[in-house]
Formats: sequence, structure tokens, C-alpha cells
Amino acid sequence: MFSGAQHKNVSADKVAYSALLHSPVLLNYTLVMQSMGAWRIAAYALIVYCATLVFYRLFFHPLAKFPGPKVAAISRWYEAYYDVVLGGKYTKKIAELHEIYGK
Repeated sequence: MFSGAQHKNVSADKVAYSALLHSPVLLNYTLVMQSMGAWRIAAYALIVYCATLVFYRLFFHPLAKFPGPKVAAISRWYEAYYDVVLGGKYTKKIAELHEIYGK
């Protein structure tokens, strides 16, 4: 228990501030903000990885010297589009690309 003299030394603002600092709401908010920082770093790392991979595949990959569509050189989604969305027409597209770019 506080005596009258001790209670005067502890202002209501300090008590409220101390309660706010130790509240579960503020602690959860702090943890969320810290985890958002980690997600932001992970997102930037993923962007840098993808950009580096695209750059490598376009300029330094052993197959980069061969002509063809650059979208097909970047990822396998080009093939997946023709096989899945267009119903297996990738082999016909390869024949067309050979006509365009040579054999």
C-alpha cells in the first residue's frame, strides 16, 4: 500500500503509461510490426532473387546465345501456357518457332 506521501510521487500519467507499455494490445502490435519488417525483407529478397535469375537466364545461361522468344528463356510458364491453357499446343508452337528462328 502507498502512503499519502508515496502516492503523490507517482503521478497518474506514469501509472497509465506503465499500464499501456505492459498491455497485451501494445505487445501484440509491436510483434506485428516487427514481423512486418521481416516480411518486407523477405519480399525484397524474393524480388532481388527473381530479377537476378531473369538477368542470368537472358545473358549468362549457356542457352542464352540461341535465338527465340525471351519470355520462353525466362521461365517455364511459357511452355505451361501452351500445354495447360491452350490444350497441349506447345509442340506445334515449337515447330512454328523453328520456322521463325531457324533450326
